Amino acid sequence: MNEEIVVQDMGKSLKLVETQIKPIVKNLLSGWELETVEGNDNKICKILDMLCGVDYFLRSPKVSVVYGVASRVQYEKNYRTFTVRKSRESGALTEYEKRNQAIMLGGLYPAYTMQAYVLKDKVQGLALTKTINLIDFIKKGYADENKTNTDKIGQADFYVCKWDKMRYCGYEVREYKNK
Repeated sequence: MNEEIVVQDMGKSLKLVETQIKPIVKNLLSGWELETVEGNDNKICKILDMLCGVDYFLRSPKVSVVYGVASRVQYEKNYRTFTVRKSRESGALTEYEKRNQAIMLGGLYPAYTMQAYVLKDKVQGLALTKTINLIDFIKKGYADENKTNTDKIGQADFYVCKWDKMRYCGYEVREYKNK
């Protein structure tokens, strides 16, 4: 993928997080706030982002607890799913492999996973779930599988975790729906 496109997409996503997603999360989680890690030049933030998959911190103004959050923003209709890369054409480690390994070895990983769907620069839907539950859902065989469209550079296989199916299977999913 062209590095310039990646930087533009990240800038677009970060602006969207600041203007729309942070207020949605604050309302959805009764005052909890997102603090940005991704795109920060600080060495620790880079390590948390690149090695641990932490894009944001979730913190409460009421208790001394901080959680890491992995985030994916998709610019299309609200499919109401979490998508987790299963494999990449390049052979590079995927989110699934990294999270699963960190959980098994007791390493650092994002406690929560957040996915947002944006259409015409407006958040259409957003959900958060515990990452450990998302990985468990996949391991138990509940997730569907899909591939990126053939027109995309760098093909990948994905696990598709439907929000309603996760709830049906007993996993908590906090969801925002644009009215």
